[in-house]
Amino acid sequence: MEEKKSKESKDKNSNKSVMILLIIIAVVCVLFVVIFFAIKGASNNPSNVNTANHIVFNNYVFDKQSDNIWYSQFSIRSQPYNIPFYYNPYEVENVSISNESMKTLASFINLHPGATVYITLDPNESTKVVVAAVQLARIFGQKYNILNMDVYAAITSQIQGNDSGTYPVITCQNATNDTLVLYIDVADEDSITSQGNCIIMKSFNANESIRIADAMTFRILRITP
Repeated sequence: MEEKKSKESKDKNSNKSVMILLIIIAVVCVLFVVIFFAIKGASNNPSNVNTANHIVFNNYVFDKQSDNIWYSQFSIRSQPYNIPFYYNPYEVENVSISNESMKTLASFINLHPGATVYITLDPNESTKVVVAAVQLARIFGQKYNILNMDVYAAITSQIQGNDSGTYPVITCQNATNDTLVLYIDVADEDSITSQGNCIIMKSFNANESIRIADAMTFRILRITP
């Protein structure tokens, strides 16, 4: 009698072990199927895969066209815009942007809608710096209906032997409660800082000035944190 009970107990334990094993196998199979279709779905959706000419950053899609410019679609005040960038967000992540500079910009926008902005640079710098200034003018001005400020080009000093033409001489000293100055300065670092109502955009060289301009643009558009 005892042997019969012992055998029945062993059979029950054996059945439980088999059942547990089957449950484990079933769970593993389900996980495998889920992972398989997740990977397959990602591979079938190119928009989720970063390549040399296509990246996704914080849910924003960037595509590099034949002109080597990155483009991204934005809907601004219900109007679609295809905005160009020389760099993508991953390429500007190491640019140091001070919180004070962004606070300066935010407070100026809030207190002075339709404000005057001077984008100023050394008149002896290369055309690369001018390209950076144009990039900023599009964002701060009315090109894409973003900030809609009144933007003017300026230079930091008189051109030798010239009356500087139509460009006024503007430096950070000209920044006031009614005038925001963006100073593109080719210096010894890549950074964006502020001095009063003057935002100083430093770069190691002329080429880097464009990258700094794109970094500022990404912050304004809230693409990068």
